[in-house]
Amino acid sequence: MPRARTLMIATLLGLPAAAGAQRRDDSGGGERAWFASASAGIQFGPLVLDDASSSRWDIDAAFSWRATVERAVSPGVTAGLAFSHARLPMTYVSTAASSSCARCAADVTVSSYGGIVRVGPGSARGFHQVLEVFVGALRYGNFEQVSPRGRLAPASNTDFAFGAGYGFAYAIGNDYAIQLVQDAVNALHERSTQGGGRLARHLSTRLGVRVGF
Repeated sequence: MPRARTLMIATLLGLPAAAGAQRRDDSGGGERAWFASASAGIQFGPLVLDDASSSRWDIDAAFSWRATVERAVSPGVTAGLAFSHARLPMTYVSTAASSSCARCAADVTVSSYGGIVRVGPGSARGFHQVLEVFVGALRYGNFEQVSPRGRLAPASNTDFAFGAGYGFAYAIGNDYAIQLVQDAVNALHERSTQGGGRLARHLSTRLGVRVGF
């Protein structure tokens, strides 16, 4: 009899652990270690004053895309790398004597790359909030006059950049989520004698998917 009672008590004590393990198995084996995301949306550019090329770039809005690869560092927190790319229209104004454009419509490629930290329940089903912090670089390149087609100065320019994003995600299980995030990336440009500040703020609103594996 004592042995039977011992076996029964051990069985009852083991049921919650077994049920918890079963729930973890049913939900996909717990929170994933790695995540990848891809998103697209609209990016809004600022006014940038550049003394090195004797020009100013009044950057407009257009389509942009972004990708990240992240590793879980603690429950609900991931860290990794982020890259974004956009081809944006702008009004280009130059005071350089050698420039082919005193004031004209132009295009510029704006890309960013660096480290990202994301805070948000990685394994929570349903809606939840998302917070992202970015530190890296932002590059302006491939300046081109619209009509007639032609290269504009400078060849490229890279600035230190930092920013943050906030939004919402809807998680379907542990390995798939749809998210809508609005972020602001601040690029620290060289000091200009044309007036204005050094900080150029790029705003974007993007919709994308995030997959755990």
